[in-house]
Amino acid sequence: MRTRRGSAFIMALIAVTILTMVVVTAAVETRVVQRTQLHRIEQGRAERMAHSGLLYALAQMTEIDTSNVTLDDDWAVIGDFGAQEVSVGRGYFRVEVLDASGRFNLNTATQEQLELLPLTTDQIDSILDWKEPDLQPRIEGAKDEYYEALTNPYLVKLRNFDTVNELLMVKGFTPSLLFEPQEQVIGTSLVSAGATDDQVVLADVLTVDSRSSNVSDLGEPKLNVNTASENQMIVAGLTEDLADAITDWRRDNGTFASWAQILQVPGVTLQNVNLLLDYLTLDTADVAFGKININTASEQTLNLMPGMTPDVAQSLISSQGTFASLGDVAGVSGMSLELLGAIAGMITLSSESFLVRVVGVFGTTSFALEAIVTIEEAGPRVMKVERYPFIDAVSRWGWDPEPTTQTVLVEGTRL
Repeated sequence: MRTRRGSAFIMALIAVTILTMVVVTAAVETRVVQRTQLHRIEQGRAERMAHSGLLYALAQMTEIDTSNVTLDDDWAVIGDFGAQEVSVGRGYFRVEVLDASGRFNLNTATQEQLELLPLTTDQIDSILDWKEPDLQPRIEGAKDEYYEALTNPYLVKLRNFDTVNELLMVKGFTPSLLFEPQEQVIGTSLVSAGATDDQVVLADVLTVDSRSSNVSDLGEPKLNVNTASENQMIVAGLTEDLADAITDWRRDNGTFASWAQILQVPGVTLQNVNLLLDYLTLDTADVAFGKININTASEQTLNLMPGMTPDVAQSLISSQGTFASLGDVAGVSGMSLELLGAIAGMITLSSESFLVRVVGVFGTTSFALEAIVTIEEAGPRVMKVERYPFIDAVSRWGWDPEPTTQTVLVEGTRL
């Protein structure tokens, strides 16, 4: 009897233990499910907060003067460089707007321009092979044969990059190369004075979307230096001597292929070269792609231009916002005709493309996005939106860890 009672007691204990474990397990699973559901809800609301931030930026980008875009304009302080918290109910967003034309355009860059970046020959060849339609790879590049042999194979794109982050799919590129400071630069001078942390970060100087209007400071189309008549150039603003010298050069040599050739025309000096920069162009289209806005470019971006010296780059930075026309660049301290000949075809004061960065927050969850916005006659237009791949976008973008100011759009209680 005692044995049977003891066995029954043990069996009861086991049953109770099993039942307790089942209840605890069910409770834990329920809690996990609830937390997962809560996270999904917060994720969706954080994403909506981010898109609200994009709309908030668009509403303030309707009056941009695209012919002369500077860092002193209203668009540049939207969101206070990411430091402003804009509250909407129980969530909020932070936003920053950048000029896409202040960066190197990966899609329009030539091999010579890519050689100015901190890249190896095989990386440059691989970039060109990735975006160009030719199926034959360069000596150190890569086409389908290379990518199909990878553990997770795919095909070469053979067209323009959609995002800068797409570089991570190209042979020779790693996250550290794209998102960390690079000290070594091929074929150019020091990118930035100072320590390693002061050197160029590729992701911060590259874009795949930049466009600008090819107009004079008066908003009028520039004259094609290869087709404009002498009278047209004089009417536009050139002196008779300059217009005559240009037509004489064309008669003797054919068409101009570069700004370096234009600035070698007899009679062109630093004192009158501004007239050429202001009223003439080698581009035939009304819109130019890939030019760099010297009013908004960083010192690192300027230092990556052909022939640029650190002292001239610093002079350009000091003069940003004061350029009334492209010709004013000729008056910058240290500028020479030789340097102007190298960079004139790359620079502009105009921009029609902007990079909008937004972080939306709801509860404990955040959602970051980047959007390319172009300014058109009808107003700002969103061309593409991409979820930002970094978990901590705030740190990657160099924002303050926490907002320093607050604006309330819609009242609500923070979770």
